[in-house]
Amino acid sequence: AAITQNSMRPVAKSLVVDDTYDWEDDTWIQIDPRDLIIYEMHVRDMTTHPTSTANQKGTYLGLVEAGQNSGIEHLK
Repeated sequence: AAITQNSMRPVAKSLVVDDTYDWEDDTWIQIDPRDLIIYEMHVRDMTTHPTSTANQKGTYLGLVEAGQNSGIEHLK
């Protein structure tokens, strides 16, 4: 694996709501924040693990490199 499990259980620190924004014909999709999956990662960490097959380890190019088992391909 290119990453390790984070055992911390952070709580959302802020939720920004602008009630004055004109959404026109758009509607709000009610999703419980506990059901969201938000990724935070370090480019270097996602591609430098010994099992990573990225050719350009530790770089943005390595992160998006096609056909490798870490980086963006790992998240898909």
